[in-house]
Order: sequence, then C-alpha cells, then structure tokens
Amino acid sequence: GFTPANTLLATSFCADELARILEDEFNTVYGHNFNLGGLSVFPFAGNTGFGAMSAHIPDDGFCLLVHAPHAGISKDGVIGKVERSGIALVDNCCGSAIAASNYLKGITDGGAKITPKLHAVLGLPTRCCSRAHSSIWKATQ
Repeated sequence: GFTPANTLLATSFCADELARILEDEFNTVYGHNFNLGGLSVFPFAGNTGFGAMSAHIPDDGFCLLVHAPHAGISKDGVIGKVERSGIALVDNCCGSAIAASNYLKGITDGGAKITPKLHAVLGLPTRCCSRAHSSIWKATQ
C-alpha cells in the first residue's frame, strides 16, 4: 500500500489559500509534497514539471497525484461563495473556475472574442462564427 516511505505525494490544488488546508492534511500523512502548482485544478508544471516530479518517486514506489478544485460554501449554504477571514465581501470561490465557465458560455453564446491561439488548440479555423463554437459546445455535452 501507500506509505510515507514508498510514496511521493504530488499535488495540484488551486493557488487559493483555502486549498492549503487540504494540502496540509495530505502532508501530515505522506510528508512533504511535490507541488505541481495549479489554478482551478489545472497543473502549472507542464511536461517538464511532471518529468521532474517522476524523478522524485521512490524506487519501486508510488506517486499519489492529488488534484482538485476548491468550491466555497458560504455560511448561508450558497455554493460558489465563501467568507474569508478579515474580508467583509462574500467572495466567489473558485473565481478562476467561474471565469473560465463564463468565458466558455460567452463563446457559445457568441459574445466572447476567441483568440487565434485558442482556435488552434480547439482545431478551429482562425475565423469562424459563433454557430461553429455553439456546435462544438453542444457536441461535447
């Protein structure tokens, strides 16, 4: 099984300070972690970081890769909102995930401007109409 002696803990939690609580709990079990960074569950490390991480796995051991977004729940039970210590504003949580979701919704609704680089990632022509984006969005649902 996974033990601190034979397991490298690798994490990719959102950069938000609220995610540190979960990361700290894993660290109490497995010791220090290899932090791949992250925002809204996506690791920052890329191929180079994953290669570096793999070099830290104990011989004949394991890598426990834990990645997770954080989602706030306010005292009133509102999902996606959180009270932060010392801040009066009831804030979005995870703001990055909400922004990404709103951007994708804007693309499908035709209101957001999509960049040529993003078109290349999606395999779309440099110029296309919102109907094409909408078709892609609906096809993936």
